[in-house]
Amino acid sequence: QALGREGDVLLLLSTSGNSANLIRAAEDARPRGMKTAALLGRGGGKLKDLCDISIIVPGETSDRIQELH
Repeated sequence: QALGREGDVLLLLSTSGNSANLIRAAEDARPRGMKTAALLGRGGGKLKDLCDISIIVPGETSDRIQELH
């Protein structure tokens, strides 16, 4: 919240797409005029629909998803 400004891009990385802290960050970015992009795994979770761009990598295990990120 302290650093994000209109026109900035918030980049989020999550293996599940369900991290509570990242969900709150994505929700807070939109009214500030920020764009959001996420690298996700396991179907994208809740973040998939909260971000302007969601890239969902294949993989079921955290280590494989993180390698692909």
